Amino acid sequence: MGDVTTLPEPCKRYADMIEACLACDSSDEYGKVGYLTIHEGMVEAGTSQRRGGLHIEAGGGGGVAERTEDFYWGMGSFQQNLIYGGIYMASTEAKSCAVYDVVIDDSANVVGALGDIEHLRFVLAKHGIRPSVIRANELIWMTDRTPHESLPLETTTFRQYFRLVTSGVSHWYADHSTPNPLGTQPTAKIVHGSKFQEEVDAAKAPRKDLSS
Repeated sequence: MGDVTTLPEPCKRYADMIEACLACDSSDEYGKVGYLTIHEGMVEAGTSQRRGGLHIEAGGGGGVAERTEDFYWGMGSFQQNLIYGGIYMASTEAKSCAVYDVVIDDSANVVGALGDIEHLRFVLAKHGIRPSVIRANELIWMTDRTPHESLPLETTTFRQYFRLVTSGVSHWYADHSTPNPLGTQPTAKIVHGSKFQEEVDAAKAPRKDLSS
């Protein structure tokens, strides 16, 4: 990160946004490998461009902590008004993403393998925690344990989505990602095969009673 020559040509128009993210970060991400997502395309009314359903980016064990390999996707913390690591996101469409200003700590026991926390939505509502709906072209920061979801659009439109995940990434799914054509390699563990198999395995595990 911080070296525009390592960006593939189609991504270079986002160099200023990446630099803005790095300027906000206090964990010295310059020179480290970051993980960039750019998703541009038409989105039909009533559908979401990205992953729907309440989730976090860090994985969990679906209730079986001893079976959980540590999985983090940017990590992130906010200490003494300083940002460390984490995830930066923006899109060109208002009301297309919602984020909750909380952090899920017990990911091994209450979070699905791919970060699914739809079953915690009622817990947030019970405690009066409401989401913030992101404005168009608003750059936000969050941790990989921050609940969020992509929202269905009200009208069919062209949407541009930007995400920069900082260097604290544990796993990189080769079958679900695009390698850098310029040769930069992930520093995360490279995993081959479908990541959704983990979701199936976690679904078989017992979950804690969250009704209290």
